[in-house]
Amino acid sequence: MLPDSPLAWAAFLRDPGAAAHLWAVGLLLALRLMPMAWLAPWLSARAASPVAAAVPVAAAAPGLSLLLSGVLAGCFLPQALLLAPATLTLGSGLWVAAATELVRGTLLALTLALPLHAFRWAGELSDVLRDAEPAGAQAGVPMRSPLGSLYGFAALAIFFACSGHVVVLSVLSDTLRDQPLGSLPQALGPALLSAVQLVITAFELSVAFAAPVLLALFVSALLLGLGSRVWAPLAPHLSHGPLRPVLGLAVASLCAASILPQLPVVLQVFVAHARALMHTFG
Repeated sequence: MLPDSPLAWAAFLRDPGAAAHLWAVGLLLALRLMPMAWLAPWLSARAASPVAAAVPVAAAAPGLSLLLSGVLAGCFLPQALLLAPATLTLGSGLWVAAATELVRGTLLALTLALPLHAFRWAGELSDVLRDAEPAGAQAGVPMRSPLGSLYGFAALAIFFACSGHVVVLSVLSDTLRDQPLGSLPQALGPALLSAVQLVITAFELSVAFAAPVLLALFVSALLLGLGSRVWAPLAPHLSHGPLRPVLGLAVASLCAASILPQLPVVLQVFVAHARALMHTFG
């Protein structure tokens, strides 16, 4: 039972064994949650800027991610202390549990973050198909796809609107109950194979989401080429004018409006996969 008052906590921490247990639980919990702050778009500070490293917030992303993982660990610490084995303490054998928690947290964070990354990849692929110039290409900063950023931020808005963050917190809480801190993996190989399959599925989703853009751009290019052949004076305006990029942007935006509402369904599927993956990992 946890202390319920400041004086009780002070007495609790004066016990060397209790303090070692607290530090061990806190360390393992931080390692389980840290990948979430790095990989999940809804927590990663690197998603804060439309052009990577163009503003101080994005430049300070590593420190902010560490801060967010610490905040998450503090929120889940009482539950972790109640559910963690009492024998868990600082010692030479803690590094095995630490490595296990880091792998477990990475697999969980990757699975839960893949739906939003799939939508962002679809936007980036759409930019490639419409031959768009990446943002920051002339500013001397790392380049970022304009439609990739648009799709990513739109997916984030839908994620929070459909209470996806609540679902993720529920999954994290369930893993602390079903896979207590310090528990050793039962089937590492099958879990890693499942994670690779989920990454491939996310790539397939991004290609499927970008396929309507490819089809519409192909049809529009065919019509523009036909128009330039039928009416020769129109050819320079069709090939070098603003019509082609504007048309590509309009097509990609319309496709985004049609595929983004599918995010809640995709998120539910990947949440189910995340629970199954954690059960397989043990």
